[in-house]
Amino acid sequence: MYPIARLVIVFLLLVFLTVPLRAEAPSEHDERPLPSVSTDPGERARVYYERARVLEEWGLWEKALAHYELVLMHTQDPSQVRASHFGMAFCYYRLGRYEESLEALDRIQPDESEHPHLTERVGQARERVLEALGEGSPGN
Repeated sequence: MYPIARLVIVFLLLVFLTVPLRAEAPSEHDERPLPSVSTDPGERARVYYERARVLEEWGLWEKALAHYELVLMHTQDPSQVRASHFGMAFCYYRLGRYEESLEALDRIQPDESEHPHLTERVGQARERVLEALGEGSPGN
């Protein structure tokens, strides 16, 4: 099966199995467990990552962070690890937890051959977090 077809199937499964049948996003306190797709750790990591992205889009930053942590528990794939740390940095930023955002960015080890612009994106994110950190400090 083509990789893109596999990704589409996983995404559709994710959407149909996890999105409630209502118009709005679930509340922050919605504790229903999300169904699992596979027992394979790599596949589970991909599903947790997709869930984290959806939760992030809904503005459920804490839940997205929890899913990014699950990704890190289930994979050693450098690409997934980098993407999860980047997502975590964004969630921490949105929560106003700037120091934690910087720590997440520091954990990203760019692989220039795979993602030539990653170093630049991480640098831009770091500048944005430092700017927000400076604005939030007393005396500014």
